[in-house]
Parts: sequence; structure tokens; C-alpha cells
Amino acid sequence: MMVTLSHAADTQSISRVLRVNPLWREMQTAGNAVNLADTTLLHAGPAFSDPTEIVRPVLNSAKVALVFNGAAQDFDEAEHLIFSGAITLEPAQDYDVVTPLAAVVSSKMLLHCIEDDSDGNVKSFSPINGGNGPAPRLGTCSK
Repeated sequence: MMVTLSHAADTQSISRVLRVNPLWREMQTAGNAVNLADTTLLHAGPAFSDPTEIVRPVLNSAKVALVFNGAAQDFDEAEHLIFSGAITLEPAQDYDVVTPLAAVVSSKMLLHCIEDDSDGNVKSFSPINGGNGPAPRLGTCSK
């Protein structure tokens, strides 16, 4: 099927996508892969200007991430850390991380490292799929 693109920017974007030769390279923690601080969580953007704007599914995933990281003992403490501003949420794309739905990435979570084989300086990262059922990417908050 042939698609005609009417805008130069579209043509350029498609051309760039087709030039990439993605290869899986390794797994690394987000702290190592993208220098993510323990006090920062990544989410699918755009940025939240205030912690009270965080939608419930993302907040639930953030609470799970903080318990996973050991920054909070339980979900109540995790929520307090977020609303107090001790923990910040930032758009994942600002770190070259792609994260689905309501998923949140913390510094101790493992990421796939995908590299462009034709340009080793181009890297992207993505968390491991949590599977079906109660998974953080779905915004559920369960033990």
C-alpha cells in the first residue's frame, strides 16, 4: 500500500524511522541507564505542574514504584512522599524512556536498552512488561 505524504515534515519523519535498525543491547536499572535519581519517577508525559494533578492510575503506579524501590514502607507513606514534593514525577520521554499507559519508572527498575545499530549514540529505553492482571502499567495499586 502506497501512502502519499503531503507535508515535508511527515516525509522526513517517516524517512528517519525507516533508517533505524533497532537492536536490543542489555538490561540496566533506570538509575544506571538514564542517571535517574531515587527521588524522581518517570511517567508518560506531559508533565504534571502540581502533585495534586496526578491522575489516580499514575499515582497508584507511582506508589507501587516507591514501595518497590524501598523509599516507602507502604502505599500511604508513598502517597505522602509524592504529595509533599519529596518525590517528583517527570515525563519519561525527557530521558529517552518509553513507558506505556499509567506505568511509572523508578531508579531501581530494569529497562531494556534498545540501540540503533547504524548509530550507537541513539538509544531508547523501556521497562519490562508487567504482564496481565494487576500490573503497575495498568494503574493498579496492589501488594
